[in-house]
Amino acid sequence: MRVVEPRQPEPHGHHLITRWNYNPALHGHRLCIEFKSAEVYRKHHVRWRTFANSLWRVVCKHSSLTFSDIPVDLGDGEVETIPADVFRFARRPGQPHDLLPNLHLLRPRPRLPQPIGWQEKTDSLYFRGAATGSRDYEQSIRIAACRAARGIPETNCRLTRFPEVSDAFAERARTEGLAGREDPLAEMNHHRFLLDVDGNTSSWDRFLLIGWFGGVPVRFEPAWEECWHTSIREDVHFVTATRTTLPDVLNSLRADPSRAQTIAAAASAVARQLLSSERVQRMLEESWVTRIDRLPLVPLATLSEWP
Repeated sequence: MRVVEPRQPEPHGHHLITRWNYNPALHGHRLCIEFKSAEVYRKHHVRWRTFANSLWRVVCKHSSLTFSDIPVDLGDGEVETIPADVFRFARRPGQPHDLLPNLHLLRPRPRLPQPIGWQEKTDSLYFRGAATGSRDYEQSIRIAACRAARGIPETNCRLTRFPEVSDAFAERARTEGLAGREDPLAEMNHHRFLLDVDGNTSSWDRFLLIGWFGGVPVRFEPAWEECWHTSIREDVHFVTATRTTLPDVLNSLRADPSRAQTIAAAASAVARQLLSSERVQRMLEESWVTRIDRLPLVPLATLSEWP
């Protein structure tokens, strides 16, 4: 790795753009990564190491592959001013960026319990998550989701952590009854309907977990795209709800258990097939190789210039 400090202050959020290089003739068999600062290298080591491990598997598979100066935003992707040539993990509809599988899908996965049967699950709507996203209480999509669920029978939707918001935000959530304990991940297994709510950007591996546990994904006002979203369809693999339609959406699912089970089964197939570790790795490979094929090779610095 090497650190290349910007000569001038950069726009907010650009510090997490890293540049990736691989040319055995110049650097030997190693990935060379440029960081904007030593702090990014240290603070975000889990992110860049996760991506490096996956990209290295692509390099090992394609022995003749070389590339230089490929930009990847290791952040959540919420910054609107990221240049169009930067790979991202999520984007707003209409944004031009090429997408890569997010780091939660690329990382090693924990061993999860097998799903329990539909009849063993309660007929309830469930959500647990951190208060990520807008720092403005009234603009927070996760606050809106928990509020919308609060007046519906058999719902259990709470925020559990408040890492990026003010104390006043957290206290208001507690006062309104929107805060709760952080349950074990396997608690998702016991509910038929599971909210999927964006955080800073996308909700990362939540759809995978919902599908794995055999629940119906209820996507709440989704506003972000990931590279695999073109493969899922509303009313086939998930349902969509807003703060005004959530009661009706949930009532319709409860009134038609066969439809709900069909959607849950389709979501499960997505989790176990499309979002399997092998398929996600293939998504990365296809996106990366496609980018390389359409770009000219730019000469790199020699190995002596890299620490």
